Amino acid sequence: MDRLKPRYLLGIILALILIHFVCGCVGKPPDNDVELIKQVLGTFERGIGRSSQAVLDSAMLDKKLGLSAELLDSLSMQKKLLGGGIAKKTFVIVGDSAQVDLRLNLEYAGGAEAPEMTEKPVTLFLHKKRGKWRISRFSIPLEKPEAGSAKDSVLQGGGEFKPGR
Repeated sequence: MDRLKPRYLLGIILALILIHFVCGCVGKPPDNDVELIKQVLGTFERGIGRSSQAVLDSAMLDKKLGLSAELLDSLSMQKKLLGGGIAKKTFVIVGDSAQVDLRLNLEYAGGAEAPEMTEKPVTLFLHKKRGKWRISRFSIPLEKPEAGSAKDSVLQGGGEFKPGR
């Protein structure tokens, strides 16, 4: 019985080391894309709420394109944008790409009067790169299409979107 004790202990120690090694190799569970997209939208909403290009830049895929400045200019509509927030959001995820349709509540300076409020639709196109979702481009309808109109007037920022880039 004494001869089996060292082997038994050695087997238990090896089993514990093996279990520790296997658990260490498993790694973290895959990220929840919905939650990650909601985090990017939270950053986007903070940027719009503060009219902050720097905050919006942190949600953009490529800061060199100047999308945040282009977006703020597009939303300002020749008025001073005081801030805003997301009123409604829906999104569709397909692989490493997502389309987010938003309705933004925007507040503009109204001069001596009270601030002017308006709703504006915006579509964001997101791309997942190295496990992080970021905004790659956006689209804003310029005006409501008339009945029977074949085309919508749309302002797009960020160039052409190519999935898997």
